Amino acid sequence: MIIKEHTPAGLEEFINSKEFQKSKVIPITKHRALSHINNPKVDRDDIILFTAYEDDELVGYLGVLADTIYLNDDEQKAGWLSCIWTSDSVRGQGVAKQLLSKALKSWDHKILATEYTPAAKALYDQTDAFIDLTTLDGRRAYLRFNLHELLPPKGFPKMLTGLLRLSDFIMNIFNSLRLFLWKPFIQLDDSNLEYITEIDDETKDFIERRNKHELIRRDAVELNWINKYPWVLSSPDTDADAKRYHFSSSDKVFVNQNIKMKNKDGEMIAFLMFVIRGNNLKIPYCYFDEKHTDKIVQIIYHQMFKLNLNMITTFNPAIVNYIKSHRTPFIYNKQMQRSYLITKDLGKNLATNSRIEIQDGSGDCAFT
Repeated sequence: MIIKEHTPAGLEEFINSKEFQKSKVIPITKHRALSHINNPKVDRDDIILFTAYEDDELVGYLGVLADTIYLNDDEQKAGWLSCIWTSDSVRGQGVAKQLLSKALKSWDHKILATEYTPAAKALYDQTDAFIDLTTLDGRRAYLRFNLHELLPPKGFPKMLTGLLRLSDFIMNIFNSLRLFLWKPFIQLDDSNLEYITEIDDETKDFIERRNKHELIRRDAVELNWINKYPWVLSSPDTDADAKRYHFSSSDKVFVNQNIKMKNKDGEMIAFLMFVIRGNNLKIPYCYFDEKHTDKIVQIIYHQMFKLNLNMITTFNPAIVNYIKSHRTPFIYNKQMQRSYLITKDLGKNLATNSRIEIQDGSGDCAFT
């Protein structure tokens, strides 16, 4: 087996090669590759993609997102494991373990991981290279019935999925009346909101005053990069590359919204980055003082009502506590957890009493 290593320049050459065009399976989409290549935190020698070949056939790959983290105010270059896949033809032959070993060595054992599958977690445990960093408590709340997307497991019969879709339609007829009666309780002054396409100087300064305890401190350049180079594209249909790629690369709707909120005196009191994917909402980055939580939640309600969204997932402590302790328009909400792993070599620099703050979009979560 041969494992190839791709730097940003090598990755750009690869996605424009005949090998990439003809391959039945691709290890990255072009738009995701362009995001990695234009990452403000990537260096020219960083290995950001590892590909494994058996008899010239792609049988596995592993992606790494270059980043900078702050441990006790000590800036450290690190990488996030962003995807790992192996072909069924080589399952049980240790291909994934070899790819991970290569990544650990190339990144000097300075690696983090989150949003991993149970199989990936078992692989990480086998290396004995990782320790638990932290676990965030979150909330997933449902504004509308969406059983046809939430319940069916893989391979669920289409006819039964259709019945769930019909059930959603019928229940949401009655639910729409409930939501109509909720609208008067949403108190939002639209004049205090400003939608921006790029992070301006006012927003940059606002964020920098509030991210000093975060593990990953996104600046204006990085947030603009996230907005400009998504990993998932809005598309009515699955394109040719998406059919060759084993991770999500398109959805019917995938939109980033950047919102500034000001008080009556024109003073900025909040910045929110929303990601709308399909009919669901995430908040990868949000900065505000806790006393303004009610106003932030009203913005969330407003967006979900206006855009007919079904669900929100958040790990922001202030928003989570509000949803748990207040009457809300949600039909139902449940606890969610997101765990983070860090390599031992990197984690040893983290004091046991360190205050760790992590935004929902940290790692590659803002892209998916």
